[in-house]
Amino acid sequence: MILKKRKTKKKTRLQSHESESRNRVLRQPNWLIFAIAALGLIVTGVLLLGSFNQTVLPYCSASSGCDVIQKSAWSQFLGVPLAAWGGLTYAVLLICSLDWFGQRTSRKISVFIVSAGFFISCYLTAVGYFYLQAFCQYCLISLALIASIFIISLRNNGERERRWFYLGGMAAIFIVLIMHSVNRDISLFGSREDPELTALANHLSEQGFTFYGASWCNACQEQKKLFGRSSEYLPYVECSKYGPNGPSTTECQLQEIRNYPTWLINGRRFEYVLSVERLKGLSGFKYEQVGLTR
Repeated sequence: MILKKRKTKKKTRLQSHESESRNRVLRQPNWLIFAIAALGLIVTGVLLLGSFNQTVLPYCSASSGCDVIQKSAWSQFLGVPLAAWGGLTYAVLLICSLDWFGQRTSRKISVFIVSAGFFISCYLTAVGYFYLQAFCQYCLISLALIASIFIISLRNNGERERRWFYLGGMAAIFIVLIMHSVNRDISLFGSREDPELTALANHLSEQGFTFYGASWCNACQEQKKLFGRSSEYLPYVECSKYGPNGPSTTECQLQEIRNYPTWLINGRRFEYVLSVERLKGLSGFKYEQVGLTR
């Protein structure tokens, strides 16, 4: 009996290995997804090239929506350009369309990746419209491509792969939360304010310093990040409430603010990001003295 069980186990293992090898040999490439993913690689390649070279993208002007989005804080994730993440997504989808990992495994990976990629692309498009008030035609093309692969995957895959759609959606929600917390300076873990930076920000307000900026300005976000959660105490004035293509506020027009960020300090104008140490020096701030007087 024991020998028979061992033989049956060996047979089932051999059969499983044979079926896996057959699946690898008898691949059924999805040429439609392959073509769409290849187009996605080209689009993200153009975006990535423009990001590295810091040049205006083809068919986009210097003040267009593409330029605004490319220069915003939302154009990167974990220090890597979003175009690179998009290119990686399309590369994985292209490989999976060829059943490179076997039919079942390739479908699971493809469904997971396309589901996460589609929902993240929808989120970023919403950010461009509601927050930056700008659209990038390359980003919209990429959204159309990933949406096409998503719809094709929904039709071609059955109940076995359905849960991988849900897992991809959950992964997208997690990534979106990280993106939003980083770019909106919201801490997911409730980190405390730095008392020294808070005191400095209040001191700058008391000294009459003014920090002019725009919500879509990448350099302005960098300036705020230097203060962390204490940035809410900075003497900040929003100049572009209606987006990069809208009119600036009356105060900014009167002060002739043309570049962001701009600091007005005792009649002097600084049109770049100022370090914390530089602001301390310009304002004569000393944390020990502030701590003693309060």
